[in-house]
Amino acid sequence: MAILPHLFIIIENQYLKNTIKPISIMRRLIFLVAMCLCIFAQATNPEWALYGVNATRPFKNGRALARKDGQSGFIDSHGKPVIPIQFRSASDFSRNAATVTTVDGRQGIIDTNGKFILEPGNYDISYLEIEPDVKSGYFKVKNKETGKYALSDGQRFLTDFIYDYVDFRRYPFVDLSSRGSSQRGVMNVLTMEYFPKEYAVEYGNLGIKVGNRLFSFDGEPLNVKDYYISSNGSEVFQDKISKLYGIRNSRTGAVLTPAKYKLYQPKIYSMWRNGVVEMYDSISPEMKSVYVVFDENGKEIYRQSQKNITANVESEWVKVYDISNFSDYSKHKYYDFKGNEIKELAGQFWLPVGEGIYRSATNDLLYLRNSNKILNNVSTPQLSDGMITYRNPSNNMYYILNSKTAKIMGPFSQAWRFSEGLAHVEKNGVKNMFIDRNGNEYRYPDNIRINDIMFSEGVIAASDRNGADGYLYNPLGHEGWVYNQTEGQIDSYAMGNLINEARTLFDQKKYAQAMDIYYRLMMLVPDEPASFLNYAACLYNLGYYDQAITAAEVALEHWPDNTDASHLRQISIAAIKEEKARAEQQQNTDAQRSSSSLIWDALGNFANTLMQMSGVQGTPYQSAGFGSYDVDAGSTAGGGNYLTMYRNWERRAEQCYNSLTNLGSSVTSRTGKKSGASGHRVSSGNYVQMKRTFREAQREMRNLRHKANQAGVNIQKSRWEDATVGY
Repeated sequence: MAILPHLFIIIENQYLKNTIKPISIMRRLIFLVAMCLCIFAQATNPEWALYGVNATRPFKNGRALARKDGQSGFIDSHGKPVIPIQFRSASDFSRNAATVTTVDGRQGIIDTNGKFILEPGNYDISYLEIEPDVKSGYFKVKNKETGKYALSDGQRFLTDFIYDYVDFRRYPFVDLSSRGSSQRGVMNVLTMEYFPKEYAVEYGNLGIKVGNRLFSFDGEPLNVKDYYISSNGSEVFQDKISKLYGIRNSRTGAVLTPAKYKLYQPKIYSMWRNGVVEMYDSISPEMKSVYVVFDENGKEIYRQSQKNITANVESEWVKVYDISNFSDYSKHKYYDFKGNEIKELAGQFWLPVGEGIYRSATNDLLYLRNSNKILNNVSTPQLSDGMITYRNPSNNMYYILNSKTAKIMGPFSQAWRFSEGLAHVEKNGVKNMFIDRNGNEYRYPDNIRINDIMFSEGVIAASDRNGADGYLYNPLGHEGWVYNQTEGQIDSYAMGNLINEARTLFDQKKYAQAMDIYYRLMMLVPDEPASFLNYAACLYNLGYYDQAITAAEVALEHWPDNTDASHLRQISIAAIKEEKARAEQQQNTDAQRSSSSLIWDALGNFANTLMQMSGVQGTPYQSAGFGSYDVDAGSTAGGGNYLTMYRNWERRAEQCYNSLTNLGSSVTSRTGKKSGASGHRVSSGNYVQMKRTFREAQREMRNLRHKANQAGVNIQKSRWEDATVGY
């Protein structure tokens, strides 16, 4: 069969006017949507979630910052502008709130619908960060006229404008203070509880201490009584006569340590941490009190032995230092909770990076408690997803360390933090590469440029070689985040790129690849026949004649005078008759049936889109083959045209069933709604429509069997006629 000439039609419309440049030859494929015949299987193929949108910032709370003509707004997960591009600048969303600056320089806070939570005013608004680049969703708001700050949770003001400093001391506690004033304290932003004249300090591995109160690291109040008895039943007790403290067995009353010690803040200092407790010797001849640490058996594991030297229990050890010169880190010593000095840590001031991970405040050292290793040349370590990204100052290269296994990956010319299982790295001049926790590398094609440093909500901002912006799915999976680009939400530049690319592929006879792009073009601009007719031409050249007929008939319903659609239908019918005349019974392989299934679904989706676009009422168009073309009823054995039509509907019912159930699996959207999953990613929005199509196919099968029976033709009932979907 001769190859059908290309049916490309130039349509003058808002996407093409003044935007299409002359078609460049032999361009590589830049945009592949795995809707129909996906020919690649590598994990790093560019699977676009959105394409041709004016946004390059990460998605947060289902919104992404978009810019155009120097102004900012937001798009949603459909690529649709939901907050108009009207602000001079805007921040990313966090806890459903974002800061914006109006064109006249006033700042305010909006919600995800664009409604002002804080009306624009003469403010300077900034996020409070839990750690670098990790926003808390709380804001410090400065009144530019008075220079004073207030605290806001994005919904309301939590304080008045009376503070000079508003900063996180230890999340979720915010430090509030003023110069030369007793107006200071901390607020728990989760409970809105205010503690005047107090500090929030980390109390070992238990939580955060504020005065005599103890809180978890999530800000929830802890019952200190739960920590008064150690794991083996020991407790601190007070002698009723001397009022001094010792240690005893809480069950038997047996004294383990005599009551001759004092406690600072008994409600706090009588609690056990990692099997130890702190007390003070009240009868020291040289000093009024001596700091002592006991284990839960009452054994003394550390005693302060020198004047001006003090100590305190931290999460992993007892830290000893010179109270008169704390900044002299050379005198710092560390003891484990058995009383043994950890000599490797001496002479350094260790700051926590994460659980069991510490960095030196003065040297490029990193300590891993689990493996008891100290690593050299570790600068600016950042912990994320259990992985530590750091720079080696000796060679200015970057490395990634698994905090549990101590395995080091690298070197990289650049590396960022992990997010959603991957870290963005640059290696050997390659800038579009990612690495997972096991060291596996994921490289995107050279025609893709990554525009952000981390995946967020299943996607990352990227652009193609022509400069069209969009968002790529995480190759490891997007965990329920669904991006469904609605019709028309693509800029004209990207639209021109797709059209040029599809035409080049078609001219190179790469019909399967061209068909993928034409399908996306149909979905984005469903009121133009060019892409749909070219899609049908790809079907014809791939040998899917019956689907090409259906595609042509769909086109003729909406564009009745289109001569190309009529011609395509006629030559497709002729091709089928020619095959039948030669008695060549086409036997599809499993792979061909699978490909055909995907094509039928694509045709059905597009037909339904056309119906919605044109406002046509009634049952959505079914693209399963209606037998409307002229086929001799006697040319098909065992039932003629009735059987042919019945088999077409049977195939449609089977395809819908498999798409809805995918062998029993299901997908849950972000809203919690369960729906069927399919190999070509049927969105949850199409789920109800697909079930309706499934029932329609079954109804047509029953009607055809009844009509065939009346005509004296017996059609054996298919199991798909009564199949059901459980959800």
